[in-house]
Amino acid sequence: MFRQTIFAVAAGLSVLMLLCTLPSHAETLRLNGSMHWVILAATPDPDIAIGVARSYGGLTQGAQVFQARNGSYTVVTGPISARTISDAKAQITKWDPLPDDAYLSSGSEFERKIWSFSSPVLAGGNYKAGAATSIRYQDIRVDLSVAPHGDMSVPVVSVWEGDKAAFSFVGSDEYAMPSAVLSANIVWLDKTSSKPQIVITTFTGGAHCCVKAVLIGKTPSNTWQLAKGEDLDGGGYGLEDVDGDGNAELINSDNHFLYAFSSYADSFSPIRISKFVDGGLIDVTDRPAMQHRLIQHANQLEYAARRQPDLWHSNGFLAGWVASKILVEQGDQAWSRMTTSYTAISDFGPETCANGGAVEGCPPDLVRKIPFPTALLKLLKELRYTPLPNVTDGPGSAASTPADYNAARTAFESMPLETRYQFQMLLGVAGYWPAVSNDNFGRRLFEAIQSFQTDNHLPVTGSPTQETQGILAQAASPLLQQWG
Repeated sequence: MFRQTIFAVAAGLSVLMLLCTLPSHAETLRLNGSMHWVILAATPDPDIAIGVARSYGGLTQGAQVFQARNGSYTVVTGPISARTISDAKAQITKWDPLPDDAYLSSGSEFERKIWSFSSPVLAGGNYKAGAATSIRYQDIRVDLSVAPHGDMSVPVVSVWEGDKAAFSFVGSDEYAMPSAVLSANIVWLDKTSSKPQIVITTFTGGAHCCVKAVLIGKTPSNTWQLAKGEDLDGGGYGLEDVDGDGNAELINSDNHFLYAFSSYADSFSPIRISKFVDGGLIDVTDRPAMQHRLIQHANQLEYAARRQPDLWHSNGFLAGWVASKILVEQGDQAWSRMTTSYTAISDFGPETCANGGAVEGCPPDLVRKIPFPTALLKLLKELRYTPLPNVTDGPGSAASTPADYNAARTAFESMPLETRYQFQMLLGVAGYWPAVSNDNFGRRLFEAIQSFQTDNHLPVTGSPTQETQGILAQAASPLLQQWG
């Protein structure tokens, strides 16, 4: 549930933006009678508070951040008419349970509101099956309809300026929809244009995939043109004026992390931020003005893990969290924590073939799972998440660390006798130990373990680590099953 909440807020179709205001003289945060705020969390750090507030996008009234007179930042929802917290919890529509330590407040301790969700969308709407739908803002009108396309349908979009037809778009094969799910939002993405832009979103089907977006804007030459967005999983783009310049940025979860190391439901992603400039999208995630938004997202992930500690052992969560921390220059700390808590044996994750060939067509007994740290580092490099964490000598490192024979022997001799024999037996089954199992550790066994670790992209220590034992058991299992 945490993942759905996070990305409904970060990249959902109900778009949100940052609003920082001081209350006017007419506005008061102090409530009377049975009306109360529900306090969800408090912290001295505003970015942590905003990250927590973003986690509660599923609440009917959303969440806000107030600054208290003592300087702390408090995450609240409401107001709600309730005398007890139990009464309040029973009334609130939610995706996730409220914190156990949530409580009620009249608001007397609050000085000002510093943040709440607000949409930058000027006008928006969804296509209603069977009838054309029109969205209007000033003299702009956007008509949404569909046209048959085999046994499916494609979107049809018409843009009008006053009574003049300005632009039309009919979706091709790639936009074919099994059911007509189509929406439009009129929003300022680039105020150098004379008119606001239009974001069209279609859902082309699948359990979670895919959302296609097109952006329609007016050029300096006074013509309308179309630009394609990315094909996205889940909710597509969110719209939010991150840097406060009056132009909404487009925010999406990085889909490369979905299914990479866990199921869809258990996958978490960093966010990417784009601007609409000169009729196209450019990635601005690494610009300084985006840092607070990235910090808030990392804090949002960490809040999910505080409420559900098992996430610290989920590779799907750890991958997205490490990448998110790299974006805020905290990659080394995140990598260090990841290496102490990741799950070494998982059904998900990239594979390799022990004979050096392609995984597709590889004999089942030669297919090996690539260790999570190695696979994650490779993905981060490919996607250019920088600066990469310093993993040369860290635990769980993908790099070869200096092999210490004495340390490896100590580790082997500390294992129960039965485990030592079983480890050597599995090493022999996998083709790395052509000798009878015994309780001694020598150079030959040390080098055999190193060979196995090298071939399976493990830290080359020569030591029978827990990760090495797990991958070895996985490698030997198909052969043992064949032997009966």
